[in-house]
Amino acid sequence: MTLEEMQLDLAQHTTEAQKLVNASQVRCSRNLEAQTDADRKKAVYEMEAMQEALERAQKQALNHMRPCMTFRPMLIQEEGVWVAIYGALRATGPTPETAHQEFDRQWVGKDEL
Repeated sequence: MTLEEMQLDLAQHTTEAQKLVNASQVRCSRNLEAQTDADRKKAVYEMEAMQEALERAQKQALNHMRPCMTFRPMLIQEEGVWVAIYGALRATGPTPETAHQEFDRQWVGKDEL
């Protein structure tokens, strides 16, 4: 097979492939138009549900990266106040969660996380 014949064969295959792609796009467009409003609403609902699940998973992953979750300070209650202790760091709060939040703030060295 000569180079010209190979180029012609390639051009023909390319043209045929483009025809198939165009036909597929037309079919997809018709299918989309044929979808009922309920199908579209269902698809939107499912997409929103997936987005919410992703956001929950991201929050859980970030929660596990908190200093209080990584270093697991000892948590005790002294005189009605919760204290998270890790080495010399002592963070207090009225609840275990607020003590952990204070621990995170002190660990990172920022007023607000």
